[in-house]
Amino acid sequence: MRRTERIIASGTSKRQKKPQTGVSTFKAWCTEKKIQTPLEEMSIGQLEQNLRRFCAEARAKKGEDYSKSTLLGFRHSMERYLNVPPLKEA
Repeated sequence: MRRTERIIASGTSKRQKKPQTGVSTFKAWCTEKKIQTPLEEMSIGQLEQNLRRFCAEARAKKGEDYSKSTLLGFRHSMERYLNVPPLKEA
């Protein structure tokens, strides 16, 4: 069985099984900043405001700014997380 057939048969790819790094990093930052509203319950306005702050304030473990591509990856990770069931409203 080819790789694509195995992925279709299993319903997930290796990429989908990776930890949600962007989501976990954003949640950890929210905890550090004492933001009490869970990511899944934030209004669009709250999410926009917190993502703006996150992009401006979040730092890598060595204290350096995240690269633009890393922040974009975080954003895509959160977008995927929020747009799949059961979080996505039908």
